[in-house]
Amino acid sequence: MKNCYETLQVFPSAGDQEIKDAFRFLLFRYHPDHNKGREDWAVQRTMELVDAYHTLSDPFRRAHHDV
Repeated sequence: MKNCYETLQVFPSAGDQEIKDAFRFLLFRYHPDHNKGREDWAVQRTMELVDAYHTLSDPFRRAHHDV
């Protein structure tokens, strides 16, 4: 399992708004539309970001991830 905090480039003490802001920034940066010629990499990276955000935005999943 990957470290969701590293994926979103935030500290474990980050609040909900900081996680959301990091997700939106990185999603824009790594979106396939912004990475012509590297679409496969961008799709994979985007899926990792979405998975990490879903994990950290849900209190139950975040607590499970922290254990």
